[in-house]
Amino acid sequence: MFIKNRLYLAGESYGGKLAPMISMEIIRGNKARLQPQLSLQGYIIANGLTDPNIDFNARIPYAHRMALISDEYFESAKINCDGKYHNRDPNNMLCLYALQRIRKCLRHIKQVQILDPICENKAQNPDDFGWDQTFPKDNSIEHLVLPTEEEEQCQVT
Repeated sequence: MFIKNRLYLAGESYGGKLAPMISMEIIRGNKARLQPQLSLQGYIIANGLTDPNIDFNARIPYAHRMALISDEYFESAKINCDGKYHNRDPNNMLCLYALQRIRKCLRHIKQVQILDPICENKAQNPDDFGWDQTFPKDNSIEHLVLPTEEEEQCQVT
């Protein structure tokens, strides 16, 4: 019955752990001739969180490669944290300081979509899918927050 329909599984985030396991169970069921037979064609994982330690430690080098933090800040963190940005030594003050500077640079960047600006005027209700956006009543730019001198140092030139 279902064998005529091609099946593709998809998993996102933590679904990156489930999609391969479900695929394997479908394959096992098909080999055991369980019913209904499913025509599994493949699976895809998007933004899969597979190992938090590896995934979270990769965020600092990623931010550097995407020019969100300067070479200076990245090198400081790399040297002082020894590549361990997630499960770091809480007593390593040089590492904590390096990460604090990076955190300040990234605080206005969305982690999931770095090109999408964080806008304080946008409705924050997660159920509105961004359709309902509110804007200031006037057309002035006085509501804009300009970067401080320290934040300007975060900008890569």
